[in-house]
Amino acid sequence: MCLSTDPHCFSVWCQMYTSHMEQSNVLMNHLLLTWNTISNKLPLNTLRDTVRAFSVTNDELTGKSNQTPYLNQCQRVCKELMAKMTAAKFPWKYMVLLLMTGMVALVTYDIYRYRGFHGSKTDLFLEESGVKTASVQAWNKVTLYSAKANIWMKDNIPYYYSKACEFSEPYLQLLWEKLYQAGVYLAEVTKPQRQWIDEKIPLVLAWIEEWIPIVLASVRYYVSEAWLFLVYYITLLWNNVSPYLHTTGTWLQENVFVGKLSQESISDGLNVTWNVVQNYTIAFRHWCSEMMSTVATE
Repeated sequence: MCLSTDPHCFSVWCQMYTSHMEQSNVLMNHLLLTWNTISNKLPLNTLRDTVRAFSVTNDELTGKSNQTPYLNQCQRVCKELMAKMTAAKFPWKYMVLLLMTGMVALVTYDIYRYRGFHGSKTDLFLEESGVKTASVQAWNKVTLYSAKANIWMKDNIPYYYSKACEFSEPYLQLLWEKLYQAGVYLAEVTKPQRQWIDEKIPLVLAWIEEWIPIVLASVRYYVSEAWLFLVYYITLLWNNVSPYLHTTGTWLQENVFVGKLSQESISDGLNVTWNVVQNYTIAFRHWCSEMMSTVATE
């Protein structure tokens, strides 16, 4: 579809809309039917402006005596397309990211609370759910097959390497000769250019040696001025703010982080939340096991 590759097609479509409403209706209906697969390939902002312009044109044509028979259909499909483009999408990516971040935070807090992974509730949950046992078995299999692969490589790689060298040696020798001939040819062809470069390089180096001290002095000057500017204003800001930091911290500790927001309350709340999550997870795992057992017996 040219709409997904050439944005200028939208302007041409706008110019031809009133004289080709039947074809426009067919095209917009096609966009509606294939919206889930084609929306990612279209420039949605341009399409939204185009459909909005069509809606304005439809309103202007409504009530005129020379209405086209497809005006009502175009009005309907324009409204449906606008609804598709303006509908709010559920932020699945952000929800998944938030859920993963929360899980990582809970596991980290659990490991920190029990001073290590062993003995933590995460370790207990993985042990009861069978994940830890399956991981150990998988690791043992990986170790076993890696050892077998290593033994096979030690026994067979020297043999296959010698065979490969024996087979490829004549071709590599021929390739080396051709490359050498190509290098000699290139050296001969590029001889004038290399002579020109040899003549110009000393001039370029002399120009660089002349201008680099000037450029470095300018850069050093501006960097020094910028550093002095930053140091002055940062020191001024710190001198004005530092007397209030201790007072602000004391006030927050005495008036904000008390009661339900105290460190003890937050720690207790996190513990309760972690216990609830683990209980519901274990209950869900038991329910899944029972359902699978029921299906297997049937």
